[in-house]
Amino acid sequence: MSDIANRIGELTPAQLAALHARLRDRASTRPEQDAIPRLEERSAPLSFAQERLWFMDRMSPGNVAYNLTEAIQLTGELDAGALEQAFAAVVESQQALRTVFREQDGRGVQIVEPTTSWSMRFLDLADRPESEHGEAVRSLVANEEEHPFDLEHGPLLRTLVVKLGERAHVLILTLHHIIADGWSFGVLIEGLSTAYNGLVAGEAVPLPDPAIQYADFAAWQRDRLTGPRLDALREHWRDRLAGVPNTLELRGARPRPARQSFRGDHQDFVVPNEVADELRKLSRASNTTMFMTLTAVFAVLLAHHSDQRDFAIGTDIANRTRRETNGLVGLFVNQLVLRADLSGDPSFADVLAQVRRTTLDAFDHQDLPFQALVADLAPRRSLDRNPLFQVLLVLQEPVLDRTRLQGIAVRPVTLAAGTRSTAFDLSVHLTETRQGLEGALRYSTDLFPEQMIRELAADFTFLLGEVALRQGATLGALSAALHSARAARLSERTVEARAAAGRILRSVKRKAMGDSEGERS
Repeated sequence: MSDIANRIGELTPAQLAALHARLRDRASTRPEQDAIPRLEERSAPLSFAQERLWFMDRMSPGNVAYNLTEAIQLTGELDAGALEQAFAAVVESQQALRTVFREQDGRGVQIVEPTTSWSMRFLDLADRPESEHGEAVRSLVANEEEHPFDLEHGPLLRTLVVKLGERAHVLILTLHHIIADGWSFGVLIEGLSTAYNGLVAGEAVPLPDPAIQYADFAAWQRDRLTGPRLDALREHWRDRLAGVPNTLELRGARPRPARQSFRGDHQDFVVPNEVADELRKLSRASNTTMFMTLTAVFAVLLAHHSDQRDFAIGTDIANRTRRETNGLVGLFVNQLVLRADLSGDPSFADVLAQVRRTTLDAFDHQDLPFQALVADLAPRRSLDRNPLFQVLLVLQEPVLDRTRLQGIAVRPVTLAAGTRSTAFDLSVHLTETRQGLEGALRYSTDLFPEQMIRELAADFTFLLGEVALRQGATLGALSAALHSARAARLSERTVEARAAAGRILRSVKRKAMGDSEGERS
């Protein structure tokens, strides 16, 4: 049993939710799930997740907060023509990449176009000095992130290949979230690898036609989530979220503007592998997952930086509980609301146990789309904040794990800039790597000063190491440790600032003395 517990403890949130859903369905007395039927029409209703983004686009046209961008470094002898043909094969296979969104009879619909105006763009920067390549790529990525999509006319996919040398290229992919999610990048890259490798080998490798397409899923979801099943899910979530505050306000934040601008920035941080290993051990010993442990630490951080002990944390769930959806590009991801109640002075072990119960319960009721939950619990839309929760934590899987391009070494591009928009007040995005945990703290620049976010990132990394050693520490004890750690950091910065000022003063004096010697001579 310990081996099974270890393996379960290492599952990502997406894998754990899928396993939980399968076990739930296996234990259910319902008949076998019906197959999702294929549609004959080119148009289909929006899925619940798509409907929310469609409304967001109509409320704030040109909003780039839902642009998804990945930059990938390609090292080796790239066949640019084969890469373009391979992408075309993926676009042909995945109807979501040829979908546009229009209004019919007052409602949004998705329409699959038989052809698309998509084309791969190429930019040659090989003549530039190598020292300029990094800044040039960062600028190009920022331009892609900040360039809006036209949902009505498309295409909603952009691809740019930047040549930096004979054996050095960067592929920049940008999609609108309404047609894709994080899992979709893996599907897209896997299809690209299959087609590209076949083409460079001189073989015609058409990609297989998926059993269903995303529009089929959207129509099936609309038909399935009705009546008693939908009512039961709504009743469950109403009970779980009864009385939870609508907003989490952090101390030190600026006043909230009347309307979200979606302007944002991010602060990167790294959790060393030795700390990540201790967190994995803690997760296994507590019969939890790394995601649950990270969420519990995040809850402690939020309680420390606010005057609230009862609040909601959002997270993304893959929501691909059916096998036929695994190989599709599309917006399947659902957002779950995890309530954290840290009233009293609980120990971290108590907080972790509560997060475990809350997470498993949420996974068991993940079928209710976030859009339906918002309509049920918060029918009055507010333009100044995200509904139900404003903070988010996501543990992501590496996107490029399934990428095998013939003769090409593939790795993500590490960018010092980017993410200049955000849909949330604050969100933590974490990825497990061989080096530990790589994180990015994305934040609304309307609400938070940069220095405050730096302190939050430092506090979060400190807490991760602290709870790995002191699971029994109470919320009060952890807050005291955070105060001490911040005071130590401030003292170090003061010493460094004084040393820097001393160096500048000595340099000024030396220059002044040199000038005086020159005048006397």
